[in-house]
Amino acid sequence: MKLVLIGKPSVGKTSIKQAVFEMNNPNDLIIYPLEPTRGINTSSYSWIDVDINIFDTSGQELPFLLEDEEEQKKAFKSASIVIYVLDYTMYTSKKDLLIKDIKEIHKIMQKYEINAELTLFFHKIDLIHHKNRNLFSIIENDINESIKIEKNLQVYFTSLQPQFIYNIFNAFSEILIKFSKKLHDLKANIDEIIGETKGIICLITDENNKVIIQTMTDDIKPKFIRNIYHDISSITQDFQINKALKSEFKIIESGNELLGINIEDVKKYNQNFNHLILISQELDKMKLIKIRDNLFEKLNRFYSN
Repeated sequence: MKLVLIGKPSVGKTSIKQAVFEMNNPNDLIIYPLEPTRGINTSSYSWIDVDINIFDTSGQELPFLLEDEEEQKKAFKSASIVIYVLDYTMYTSKKDLLIKDIKEIHKIMQKYEINAELTLFFHKIDLIHHKNRNLFSIIENDINESIKIEKNLQVYFTSLQPQFIYNIFNAFSEILIKFSKKLHDLKANIDEIIGETKGIICLITDENNKVIIQTMTDDIKPKFIRNIYHDISSITQDFQINKALKSEFKIIESGNELLGINIEDVKKYNQNFNHLILISQELDKMKLIKIRDNLFEKLNRFYSN
């Protein structure tokens, strides 16, 4: 599959790519900014059973790309996903220019009949005062109302800061799982297992601790999952250090919530997997154990064929 990263200069396109696909330290990417991308840089990666070709476009040369037909064909032809990256600072100061870019990209995709999904990354959300982070849905609605195309665009709110880094992994998990038959089918099975419960979140991470599958019951709000990402990161690190935590039901505090959590090593099912993380808002140990056992049975059947 072909994934195109596009946006204004210095919004973080290349840093996002390096943090997620090359596992570069996000803190280093924040402290030591990368040199600006020139032209279109291409790189290839594997994600479970998906081969990904990323076309990382130059922000400085974006106006030229949006006007030159040959550059447009080079960037967008055969694309599966086009991710437009904008950041909080530009949104507050140059919103009209960003909206103009997005509309133009949409027109180009229609012009060449490019059957790709256009998605937005609203980056550097750490710059938003914490009291205003409940406005994400308002920002998403505002962007879509300004663009006014036939289908609302998915907006992911991202940052390289440690407390938000899982947001990026989650965004790519949701995007790429559509192109992985194995993970798509597995997620459908997990959805079925937890579908009749309440207050449950299930995550599977890969060997680099990226979230590759995320599913949750209908009553879980996006704000809640964002709040616990940093805590999950800390807990998985503890789990790696102290294997005695395996299979132990723990109660943790996340924000104003007490959560029950269970972490399991699931490498035996698939070498690309690392942890199965189950979280309960109801602190119900027996419920999590039952769900865990059902998931183990499903994983065993799924990967024994």
